[in-house]
Amino acid sequence: MADNLSLMTETESVGQLIRRSRLEKGMSLSQLAAAIGRSSSSVRRWERGEVPPAIGIVDELASVLDLEADQLRTRSADVPPSNSGLAADIDELAPARTQPQASSASGKPRGIIADIIDAFSSIDIPRVAWLRGALTTGALIVMFIIFVWAMGELWGALREVWGSFGTG
Repeated sequence: MADNLSLMTETESVGQLIRRSRLEKGMSLSQLAAAIGRSSSSVRRWERGEVPPAIGIVDELASVLDLEADQLRTRSADVPPSNSGLAADIDELAPARTQPQASSASGKPRGIIADIIDAFSSIDIPRVAWLRGALTTGALIVMFIIFVWAMGELWGALREVWGSFGTG
């Protein structure tokens, strides 16, 4: 245990410490994850510095890696919160959003149709999101048409069944 602490530098992050300790013990990501009852992806995220280990797992993690839990806790507190994920990626790709204009250049109100056209022609959201939205809307329209047709067929069948009761 003292070897790991004596080799640790002041600038080493909790992720770097976990990775170095795991490799020194000759453990793979999946072996460490299995030893502490977590997934490999959780251990990978710790090592990358995306998130610190949960406080409840620090003691067990320290025990498996022959570290002091206080070192992991102290370094975990220094990890800034991660802003990773799909939403952050989309926000980085999308330009700053602007408010739609309520009136035209002449000062007259433009109306809802003009606002809808402006919304669909703006580049506020990446083109992939617009395409996904358009395809989803199309699929919903087709499903609604099929639903209406199926309800009509069901109604016709129920009328036939109902009518058969009177023809005994």
